Amino acid sequence: MAKIKIDGKELQVPDGITILEAATIAGIEIPHFCYHKELSIRGSCRMCLVEVEKMPKLVPACSTTIKDEMNIFTSSERVIKNRRGVLEFFLINHPLDCPICDQAGECTLQDYVYKYGSAVSRFTEEKEHFERRKELGPHVLHYSERCVLCGRCIRFCEEISETRELARFNRSVRSEVDVFPGKRLDNKLSGNVVDLCPVGAMVSKEFLFKSRVWWLTHTESICPLCSRGCNIEIDSRDNKILRVRPRPNPEVNSQWMCDDGRFGWDFVHREDRLTSPLKREGAEMVSISWTQAINLVKGRLSYIISNFGKEAVAAIASPYLTNEDNYLLRVLLLSVIRSPSMAVYQAAQVEEPMVFPSGFTIEADKSPNLAGAQDVSAVEGREPISHRQLLQKVASGEVRALYFLGGAPRISLPVDEREILKKVDFLVVHDYAPSELTEWAELVLPNLSFAEREGTFTNFQGRVQRIRPALLPPGEAKPDWEILQEICQAMGGEVNYPSAEKVFEGIAGAVPGYKGLSYSELGNQGKAKG
Repeated sequence: MAKIKIDGKELQVPDGITILEAATIAGIEIPHFCYHKELSIRGSCRMCLVEVEKMPKLVPACSTTIKDEMNIFTSSERVIKNRRGVLEFFLINHPLDCPICDQAGECTLQDYVYKYGSAVSRFTEEKEHFERRKELGPHVLHYSERCVLCGRCIRFCEEISETRELARFNRSVRSEVDVFPGKRLDNKLSGNVVDLCPVGAMVSKEFLFKSRVWWLTHTESICPLCSRGCNIEIDSRDNKILRVRPRPNPEVNSQWMCDDGRFGWDFVHREDRLTSPLKREGAEMVSISWTQAINLVKGRLSYIISNFGKEAVAAIASPYLTNEDNYLLRVLLLSVIRSPSMAVYQAAQVEEPMVFPSGFTIEADKSPNLAGAQDVSAVEGREPISHRQLLQKVASGEVRALYFLGGAPRISLPVDEREILKKVDFLVVHDYAPSELTEWAELVLPNLSFAEREGTFTNFQGRVQRIRPALLPPGEAKPDWEILQEICQAMGGEVNYPSAEKVFEGIAGAVPGYKGLSYSELGNQGKAKG
């Protein structure tokens, strides 16, 4: 440990860290543009220069390692004058188009000019102009005139994605960031350069001109499009998702997320979302009330149980739904009906994991909660069966009623599975929109998308993480655990959970590995199960 002093504040900090890192530990802001803790240090923007006692010149805080007994000044007259000068240089050719820039309200340059800049401009000459807007790839636009040449985007493509599409071209005032000739910024992590950009130079095509950021509601959640469980923030307005960004979690996704998760949430706003229970009458699906739907399930299941036995009822849990939803399915089947026939749906993996040299991985399993669904469906002493084995029981006539939890953003059932589903006497499906599952169902119950529900996912590492509702549900759609609880109660089960949080408490008390976990314990970073 080294003893240092920053602005008169005495600290003990780990040896080998930089002045900028030490200041961060002390809660002291040192402005910077080019520095990012997940990227290599360049020290090129000169915004972070600080004064160190006995050193003749200001030194870059991002690249200067602390020494024992070092005395550092981050707000001396020399430092303040330097910051004003650096900001003045940045603004010389900056277009000052904040009123139409997507980054306004989140712009580091905007914030620093307000905090550290001069209130008066001395610039009277004509600004240098570039091509106003370039399309670098399928998701990213570049406004060269706004760029401060921090190099974060270039280093990201060199060090994290290692795809090297970007570079700095030309010299002096004509310097600009661009793709190499014949290349496009189309790697699977390309959207991260938008997050890294401290100004409005790199912008998302999907979010361009959609909303001012101060009108957005921010909700912490988990990406539902693969088993990694990247931590995300959903930015919404008027009950619509407008943007999804990564949240830092060093145990899961570091600071990043893939473009599939960032831009693949459009299924939430499908125009054909299910808004009420649907009952099949001939070739048509007719809307009915929830009371009618619950009574229909009760009546049909009771008839099949009384005529063919409890084992004739089976259920398939969903790796796309939360632990809470799948746990209530377990309660219905194993505790209320007392049938052992329960499996977890597992789609065939059609691709390999995409592993980037930096270690970030896009998992091959495109479901967010396979591990959790298997955990809460498992019963001690009972050998788990696959959904394929269970469907064979349907094909043989051993199973007459099948309760199937859907909810997959995109699913394509194999032909043989579709044929088997046609044969079951009574098929109940939960889904948020029409799918290959709902096509054969006698009863379809509308559930919620990931953006409308409260609950937990367990990722492939066994890390339990919370998802939170960012939107209101459409029509009469309900969370799956609540639907299943109503069916349990209708069939005589003593189940009464007032919230998803209370359901999770039930999981913590019944499922090995989840003991001691709670929503408050999970926080916003999740926790590995025991």
